[in-house]
Amino acid sequence: MSVKIGILSDTHGLLRPKVLERLQSCDYIFHAGDINRPEILEDLREVAPLFAVRGNNDKEWAEALPHHVESTIDGISFFLIHNKKELPKDLKDVQVVIFGHSHKYVQEEIDGRLWLNPGSCGKRRIDQEITFAIMTIHEGQYQIEKCVIEHDVENKKPSVNKKTTGRRTYMLAIGSKAPLFALSDQNGNLVQLSDFSGKKVVLYFYSKDNTAGCTRQACAFANMYSAFQERNVAVIGISKDSAASHQKFAAKHSLPFLLLSDPELQAIQAYQVWQEKKLYGKVSMGVVRSTYIIDENGIIEHVMPKVKPDTNAAEILAYLDQKEEKES
Repeated sequence: MSVKIGILSDTHGLLRPKVLERLQSCDYIFHAGDINRPEILEDLREVAPLFAVRGNNDKEWAEALPHHVESTIDGISFFLIHNKKELPKDLKDVQVVIFGHSHKYVQEEIDGRLWLNPGSCGKRRIDQEITFAIMTIHEGQYQIEKCVIEHDVENKKPSVNKKTTGRRTYMLAIGSKAPLFALSDQNGNLVQLSDFSGKKVVLYFYSKDNTAGCTRQACAFANMYSAFQERNVAVIGISKDSAASHQKFAAKHSLPFLLLSDPELQAIQAYQVWQEKKLYGKVSMGVVRSTYIIDENGIIEHVMPKVKPDTNAAEILAYLDQKEEKES
């Protein structure tokens, strides 16, 4: 199985949509500093686990970021730093050194060690290439793809179209029949909505395993899982990820509930959570983080569009308690 790592640097406040689009296939992301805005790190963490270091232009907001990072991924050892001149003298057994600062793409092997500067994929200097890199690791070997963005992409801060911001998220109506589905869970077992007849179901849709927001959301459900059990409520998470990815995600974070794999968008589209998402001026399709509560008869009881990952589980429990109180 191959592992892909997106490698970028010197975004200087601009995360280009074309860069973000290419990063969607990556399992990890490295950012070698001069980020300039914390929002860029938040967006990258939504894509994949992120390693980032502070650059010379990253001021007070970035004080918590490390000066350098050492890590090992799939047997390959990395050293990540912004300025190559600040490297320690002894790199020991480091196989790949990633750095930035110069805005110039560098890829060279010296004495068995790869030195990689992905260049800059942020705001462009005159006559400068817009570049980043993607590394693929397979069976202890790696390959580097130099990614070049055409110069006709604007390097200005994207404008905000006030008419399109805050657009409504359309979901299935309360009181309608919940669409049936048959999907594989993290253990390869086929799970159908009809399996839960007579039981209330929390069906939450999320974008990707092991991203920051989705991990916090899943862990919040796990921490409160006993409360859902006490109320006889099933919790089910659905994303496009494979069953194998779900299995690793569930094992890593000790998730006690079902995660269903929907690569063909069977349930994702049926529940209308595959929608337009706007980021940095570009509109693309993706999963909008949303939750449905389905009652014991398979009817949609409650809908929660664009939920926050940290509070989703607690808000559902609060809703269930308020509903029970009104009915008692």
